[in-house]
Order: sequence, then structure tokens, then C-alpha cells
Amino acid sequence: MGENTITAIEKLRVAVERSVGRQMRTPRDFAFLRECIYARLRIYMSETTLKRLWEYIPGGEPRNTTLSQLASFLGYASWEEFLTSNTETDGIPTDKPSGYMLGRHISVLEDLEAGDRLRLVWAPDRVCVIRYLGEARFEVEKSEKTRLKSSDTFSCALILEGEPLYLDSLRQNGGEPVSYVCGFRSGIRFELLS
Repeated sequence: MGENTITAIEKLRVAVERSVGRQMRTPRDFAFLRECIYARLRIYMSETTLKRLWEYIPGGEPRNTTLSQLASFLGYASWEEFLTSNTETDGIPTDKPSGYMLGRHISVLEDLEAGDRLRLVWAPDRVCVIRYLGEARFEVEKSEKTRLKSSDTFSCALILEGEPLYLDSLRQNGGEPVSYVCGFRSGIRFELLS
């Protein structure tokens, strides 16, 4: 890999960190980034791949697919478009057509404690109150006009205001775990209850 490519990868890492408002220094940071990538692009990128790219763990050269996915995360069409973009004086590309900024959000593992309660709202007139159980697990306390029912449980690591909420391992009435999405068209709003 040439020196210019290494420099470009460093620029990509810095741009991604700026986008999510966090430097990648701990395993939790990489878990958070993985969830952000999934929330924006609906693609799963392993924490190990991210750790290798950030040289947190040793690894080989990154695949072009990985670099293109991270460029897409920043709003570019491809890794090649990221490479040819205009740059600021510090070398970070700035001419992307539309930028993604992580807005109001909850990083579940870092921002919540067991027992915390959230009120979720999405169109049309859906309301759900959930209680955090710990380890990215929630229980539904009550809901209105939604398929979620009291005592349903699910996993979720990242809640982004204005984006759909993707629930993993939703269990209802002792059934098999399924995936479920809240606010697919309009996104959700949330409020931390006291």
C-alpha cells in the first residue's frame, strides 16, 4: 500500500471520528461506531474490521469494500470519490454533497443505567414506554397503537432521534426472537422519563 493511500486512510479515520463525535480508543468506541454504521447504512461491519482499520489490533491491508462503506457512511458515493474530494487545510475532505451528522441520540451502554425509562413516539400516534434492563436489553412497560405489548423484551444499542428504531431479539409471549422496526417511515422521537 502506497504512502498516499495510508495518508488517505488516516484522513478517513479522522473524518469518521468527527462525524460520530468520538475518537476510537476503546472496544466500546468500536461497538458504538458499528451501531452508527448500521443505523445509517443498514449494513453490518464487524468490530474486528474496524479495529484493524484503526490499527487498534494488527491486521492486513483494508479491503476496498470496507473503505467504500466508510466513505458512504460519510456521504460519499465510493472510496474513490473520497480520495478525489477537495480538502481543507488539515487535509480532511469537505466537499461531500450531503453530510451525515449524528444528531440527538442515546448510546445505550454508555448513557443509560438499569431502571432508566424512555418514552418513544412515532407516527401515526404510536407511543411506547420502555425500561432499560442492562446489557442493551429493554422491556416494554406500556404501549399505545403499536404491535409491541407490555412485558415484551428486546435488544437495542443505539437510539437515534428522527431515525427508525431497530429492535433485535424481540420476544413476545414467549415466542421465538424476531427483529422489528419502529418508525420506519418517520423515525422515532424519545424522551428520558424521571
